[in-house]
Amino acid sequence: MRRITILFLMIISFCSCTTFYTRYVKARAYDFFQNQEYDNAIPWFKKLIELEPDNKFAVHDLGRIYENKGFIEAAIVYYNDAIKIDHSFAKCYRSLGYAYYNLNDLDKALNNYLKSLKLEPTNDAALGNVGAIYEDLNEFEKARSYYYESLKYDSLHYGIMSSLASIEFDLGNYNESKSLCFKVIGNLNKGKDAPHGTLGLVYTATEKYDSSIIHLNKALEYSPNWCHYYNNRGYSYSCLGNEKEAIKNYNKAIEINPDNPSYFLNRADSKRFMGLYKDAIVDYDKAIELSYNYRDYNCGICYYNRACAKLKIGDEKGYKQDIEISKDLGYPEKYKQFSDLGEKDEFYSKDK
Repeated sequence: MRRITILFLMIISFCSCTTFYTRYVKARAYDFFQNQEYDNAIPWFKKLIELEPDNKFAVHDLGRIYENKGFIEAAIVYYNDAIKIDHSFAKCYRSLGYAYYNLNDLDKALNNYLKSLKLEPTNDAALGNVGAIYEDLNEFEKARSYYYESLKYDSLHYGIMSSLASIEFDLGNYNESKSLCFKVIGNLNKGKDAPHGTLGLVYTATEKYDSSIIHLNKALEYSPNWCHYYNNRGYSYSCLGNEKEAIKNYNKAIEINPDNPSYFLNRADSKRFMGLYKDAIVDYDKAIELSYNYRDYNCGICYYNRACAKLKIGDEKGYKQDIEISKDLGYPEKYKQFSDLGEKDEFYSKDK
């Protein structure tokens, strides 16, 4: 009986030591994690997982560490391992969604976020990020729906409002876009230029070019190297008849990004309006050349406007050729005016 008692006490003592050691390992792992000392955290997390192989949180958080270090594929492996432990781990599906988004695999990102929403349908972060993915896919109605659903649970998410303002503009809902922009201005921590940039587009679309320029000036204060703002401001100046100022802005946009055909098209138009037809044709040529690198870019307007310039210099053969090409491309019936604000400068809900 005495031997049994001693053995029992030894087992209890061993278990207590093991429990104490596990707690110690966990504390060390999370101390390093919280202090962003990721290289030091990794071996402690691996030891913790050896001690607790079913600890889904430890497996997931090790994935977070690898993601924070920039090793997205390694992070995905750990996220999938955590989901194998618990198939209802909604947070981990969100982490997978975010990881795939960073790899530009939008289909897998969307699939994982939607899985997370089946488990937690009111999670505002997941709803907002699904909206962002649909926006990237140019499915604006779906994006709009998810953004508004997200705002039901986080009504003061100004990043979502800012993106919604852009969506409403793209859908032609100018009053809604303008209202959202004014709610956002002064409340964003990042992306402060975006609402002013969107307002610039709204005022351009509603032919209030002076107001457009005011807000594009403000947008450029926050983002002085954002080529779209220079292009859009140039267009507003052109609509006001100030082609010299328009060309200055187009020049700046082209200096920042020499690969966008719209910038050359717009500059060519301003040169044509000034009677600089040969210079305009050079820019139209460049716009046409660059358009082949843009999927679904309808360059019919480039050929049509180049035809107008060629007619002015007496090139009737070139004029007729370009007019026929523009018709083959469906101009003006199939012409679509693009209003590209550029990529979002952040994925709205990085906390997953």
